[in-house]
Amino acid sequence: MKKTSLLLLISGLVSICANASETLVALESYPEPGASRPMPEFKVDASWPDLPDTWIIGQVPGLAVDKADNLWLLHRPNSLSPLDLALEQTPPTGVCCEAAPHVVQISPTGQVKNSWSGESIAPEIDGVNQWPQTVHGLFVDDNNTVWLGGNGKGDHVVLNFTAEGKFIRQFGTRNSTEGNQSKESLGNPADIYHDTHTNEVIIADGYINKRIIGFNTNDNAFSQYWGAYASIPGGGTRAGDFDVSQATAGADNINTDA
Repeated sequence: MKKTSLLLLISGLVSICANASETLVALESYPEPGASRPMPEFKVDASWPDLPDTWIIGQVPGLAVDKADNLWLLHRPNSLSPLDLALEQTPPTGVCCEAAPHVVQISPTGQVKNSWSGESIAPEIDGVNQWPQTVHGLFVDDNNTVWLGGNGKGDHVVLNFTAEGKFIRQFGTRNSTEGNQSKESLGNPADIYHDTHTNEVIIADGYINKRIIGFNTNDNAFSQYWGAYASIPGGGTRAGDFDVSQATAGADNINTDA
């Protein structure tokens, strides 16, 4: 019995040494620190994506990739100047262009699958349309629903839509913010993540507030919030509106309310 155990032990040690030897050989095959290595090269594919010829894209404050590898793009049409939007002028001042919708879904091969935008698909509360004045932040969850927010004046809201642009729900309300300890209102949310396994949306809130807040997406009720070092949100909020001009071009003919 002892002899058998000893043989098994020796066999195991031989196997370990052999594996260690292979590992050492593999490690030695790497170049020395500082040695030259081929760098990856990237080239712009000007043929991707295949957008309509008349479309033009403005500032892009959000990109997301869904579980089918489609790219989702969020842009600000109102960041484009009248010179960019010649086809939208009355009468047209050129042969191109017109703004693409705010939200565009693009297949891996570069084809537009869905596109939608604007006040026509957002609800109104007390006469105020809930589409953000300046869209900001984009997330597409595993249920293929789209989340977006805003950081313009009064944009204290996160909206949720189907992939086709049908309104599902919202958190917060435009033109209403009540500070870091509010369990209902937001303050210029910066980004969004929806966990479809726990059914909780987590919002980085934001440009006015200074906290993270979560809501249950089964009943849309408040679930949790925290501030710095996982403490109860406290401290001050930004005084006044977020200065969008800090994040936009400064040309006189550009409307930063996008």
